[in-house]
Amino acid sequence: MVHGSKVSIVTPTYNDCDTLPQMLQSIIAQNYQNWEWVVVNDGSTDDTESVIHALIDQYHLQDKVVYKKQPNADQLNALLTAAEVLTGDYVFVLHSDDLLPNESFLTESVHMIEQTEADGLFGDLQLINQEGALVGKQLVMPFVRQPRLLPLMLLWLGRNLFSDVGFHKARVFRDQIKETYLTWNMPLWFYQQEGQAKMLNYRTASFPMLQYRIHDANYINNTLGLMNVLNGELRTAVTLTNYYHIPVYRFQYTIFRLWNRVFPRRPFPVWYENRPSANRAEIVSFIVAKRYPNYAVADRFAQAVVAFYRARTERVIRIEKLPDDLPIYKGKDVRHFNKKLLADQLEPFYCWLLSEMEQGFRGVSICHTPDKEKVRDVLKFMCITGVQIEGAL
Repeated sequence: MVHGSKVSIVTPTYNDCDTLPQMLQSIIAQNYQNWEWVVVNDGSTDDTESVIHALIDQYHLQDKVVYKKQPNADQLNALLTAAEVLTGDYVFVLHSDDLLPNESFLTESVHMIEQTEADGLFGDLQLINQEGALVGKQLVMPFVRQPRLLPLMLLWLGRNLFSDVGFHKARVFRDQIKETYLTWNMPLWFYQQEGQAKMLNYRTASFPMLQYRIHDANYINNTLGLMNVLNGELRTAVTLTNYYHIPVYRFQYTIFRLWNRVFPRRPFPVWYENRPSANRAEIVSFIVAKRYPNYAVADRFAQAVVAFYRARTERVIRIEKLPDDLPIYKGKDVRHFNKKLLADQLEPFYCWLLSEMEQGFRGVSICHTPDKEKVRDVLKFMCITGVQIEGAL
């Protein structure tokens, strides 16, 4: 049966040719057939390309598949590529080692989102092992749109209170999620507009959203993955400090963790004030310490961010002109930045900026006016907020 609204199922894939057939079978088995599969081969070096083309031929999917290939740029850049070509009314991101949870998933999702007029859906995840057997469940807190969710995410160390897995309206995916999540690697359900932090209008599904495969190679189970995750968490947290102050931060964090053990499905009643944080240094230090219990082994970037917020100075640094060939990293590029950082191959400008962050500064003087927006992006990537950017002094 063909249904009205089209669903774009988006798959960024890198060297997952072994799991692609099973993943695609979970799409083909859907009783909702108005879908397209937008698959982006992110520079795979295995048989991914030949497997994809063989699957298209095997299942006669020539009219239902959009295939793109690009040099390896990591998954968020692959999703940005997909965002430019998808044609559906709804979007669901399905990674190449995961599965749709059941045959009625698309039908139920489209029906619920159309009935509620929500921006998107969150829901629990089913956990599967490498062989595809169910081994557990990951519960996601019900999404209730309320003002305390954003300061609560700040209390939760900049980590996502909900999930990166969601079923979205394509308009929302392009207008908000593309900027907040795909470009800047921050939780997809909040965004900034007109100097305010805002939330999208999501609902919680009564059915599972995904069969998520767990294995030793999952993203955060290595040094580089941990560094990449921390970068997004710090950016989220320092962004939220522009809007919220949480008194007795560490004490509230302790109570919050206890609360979650007793009421895992209810948001903690965080005490907060609608003003910029007065304790940014405490928050940033605590976030890094939680990711790196042995602070001595924290990466230089994290150490520089902590030093920046701890510094009490009115220094103004001067940027004469950005190098013409300088890469302007955004959250989507964090893997490449951190690989260079670990290999001691970071561009000289960023090495200089890390040194300046370690000393602290409260202003940036721009000598070359066209660089201003690039400098804004550089500071955002480096998780720096509360800094004035001005013309030459």
